[in-house]
Amino acid sequence: MARQNTRNGNTRRGREERVKEYDALIRYASAIVLLAAGVLLALAVFGAAGPVGAAVFSASYLVVGIGAFLLPIALIAVGFYAGFGRPSIAPLTTSGLLLVAASVLAFAGLLPGATFGGMTGTWLGGALSAFFGFWGALVLLVATLAVGVAIAIDIKALVALMTENVSSLFDRIRRPKSSEDNEEWDDVVGVPLDDEDLEESAEPEEGEEPPERELVVNAFNRPMGARTGSGIANFDAEYEPPPLSILGADRGRPGVGDIKANANIIKRTFQNFGIHLEMDEVSVGPTVTRYAVKPAEGVRLSKIVSLANNLELALAAHPVRIEAPIPGKSLVGIEVPNTTKAMVGLGGLLGSPEWAESTKPLLAAYLHSMSSVLFLSTRTLTTHCE
Repeated sequence: MARQNTRNGNTRRGREERVKEYDALIRYASAIVLLAAGVLLALAVFGAAGPVGAAVFSASYLVVGIGAFLLPIALIAVGFYAGFGRPSIAPLTTSGLLLVAASVLAFAGLLPGATFGGMTGTWLGGALSAFFGFWGALVLLVATLAVGVAIAIDIKALVALMTENVSSLFDRIRRPKSSEDNEEWDDVVGVPLDDEDLEESAEPEEGEEPPERELVVNAFNRPMGARTGSGIANFDAEYEPPPLSILGADRGRPGVGDIKANANIIKRTFQNFGIHLEMDEVSVGPTVTRYAVKPAEGVRLSKIVSLANNLELALAAHPVRIEAPIPGKSLVGIEVPNTTKAMVGLGGLLGSPEWAESTKPLLAAYLHSMSSVLFLSTRTLTTHCE
C-alpha cells in the first residue's frame, strides 16, 4: 500500500512537472510570435515589409485608423511581457487598455470629416453622437478614458514603485555594496516603518475611521549579557559562573534585502488571487525573515497556504514557508529565507536576557526561535532523562 501511494505521488509530481514545462513552452512560443508580428508591423509602417506587410498595415489602418501605428508597439510590449514578465496579464488591465483605445478612436470619429479613427472610430463616434449629441458624447468619452486609465494603471503603486527604485538607486550610488549593508540592524529593535503603500485591505465599518497600521521590524539583535548566577549562588556562595567570553558568539548578520518592497510584493501577490490582508509585523531571524499578515474575515487558510509557490516566484526566493496560523496569534506567518544567514553561537544564546534573568539552577538553552531563545527547564530535562 505504501509503495502504491509513493508511486502515485511520483506520478502526480511528474505529471505536474510536464504540465509546467508545456505551459512554459506555450508561453515562450506565444511571446516569440507576438514579438515577430510586432516587428513586422513596425517595418510595414515604414514600407519595409513588402507587399504583404503593406496590405496588412492598410487593412489595419482601415479598421482602427491611427491605432495601426500603435499596434506594433502593443504587440511587442505584450510579447515581451508574456515572455519575461508574468505568465498572464490581469483581466482588469486588459479591460482598461481596451477602454482607452476605444475612447480615443471614438473621439476621432466625432470630428467631422476625420478618417483617422478608422471604421471602428467612425462607427463608435457616430453611434454616440446620434444618441447623446456631440457634447454629450464628448463628456462620455472623457469619462470613459479616465476610467480606462484608472483601471489599467495603479497610479499609486506605480508612483511608489518609481520612488522606491529611484531611492534604492541613489543609495547604491552613494554607498557601495558590502558586508556593512546589514549593520543597520545592530541597534534597531521594534522600529516602526511608515509605509503608505501598506494600506488596510479590510474595509472598516460605517462611521469608524480605519486605524493606521505600521509595519514593525523586529531585528535579529541580542545584547550580550552575563548571567548573574544568583540562583546557583544559593547552593554555594563561593561559586562563580564561568564568563561567556569562552563560548562562541554569533557570527555574521542576516541579509534580509528590502523589507518594504518584499512586504508590498507579498500583499500584491495575494491581491492578484482575490485575497485581501494586512501587513502586521516583520521578524528578522538568523536564517529566515517572517512577515506576519492578518487576512480579512472569511478567507480560508488553506487558500493562503496553497499560494506558497506563487510567492516563491514573486519574491525569487526558495523555499517560502507559510505558517497558518502563528501559534498563539491570530496572524499568518510567511517565512522568506535570508540572502545571507547568521551563525548562532552558544555564547549568543546564553547571553540573552531570558538566560541572564533566570534563577533556575538547571537551565539549558535549546534553540533560537523567530522572536526569542527557547530553553529547557529543570523539570523538562529531568523528564527527558528518564
